[in-house]
Amino acid sequence: MHVRRLVAVLAGIALAGAGVAVGTAATGHPPPKLQIDSVGCTESAAPGGHHVHGSCTYTLTDGRRFRCPLSFSNRHQTPASVQNAKQCHALKPIRIPPSWQRVFTHMYAVQTCLSRRGIRASGGPYFAGNPRKTPIGELVASNRGTAAFIAFYIDAATARRAEPAVLENVRRGGGAVERRGSVTVAWTSRPSRRLRAPIDGCAF
Repeated sequence: MHVRRLVAVLAGIALAGAGVAVGTAATGHPPPKLQIDSVGCTESAAPGGHHVHGSCTYTLTDGRRFRCPLSFSNRHQTPASVQNAKQCHALKPIRIPPSWQRVFTHMYAVQTCLSRRGIRASGGPYFAGNPRKTPIGELVASNRGTAAFIAFYIDAATARRAEPAVLENVRRGGGAVERRGSVTVAWTSRPSRRLRAPIDGCAF
């Protein structure tokens, strides 16, 4: 186990747009309710600036992607709404290799474990990063102003290489980082026993 005293909110493993994946079976399989993992929009103004054109790409937690009109960003969307809309077009999905599936299985199992202990952890797969430098899955849980960022890396070596950058991103406040194998937990401040015990018990 690696423990470091920190001096700021952990910026390096913020959820960065990860979708909310709620409640899974004890087996750790992906949640039965599919979620939107991330949304990326591009836009450009027509001559004169009177009209804006563009599109939004919605990535689901199973790796499927859909490109929809920019106007879709004006209202709340769900996996069903982007899959069924005639204006949206399916793109090449993100291929999820077996090595990632193992990490996701662990992540969902941790999420389920925390839920059973009364701790809601939001998050899910993180497709936007570099898997050799950043987590491929993230969860966040909080209680009374203290947040725990739980990062799931592709392997222990990647988590170990990322640790110095995580520490470098922290500058204020008395938090802590713990790493065991391919999982890193970053606390934004000293956690209460009510939060610390279940996260230690589930994540590690």
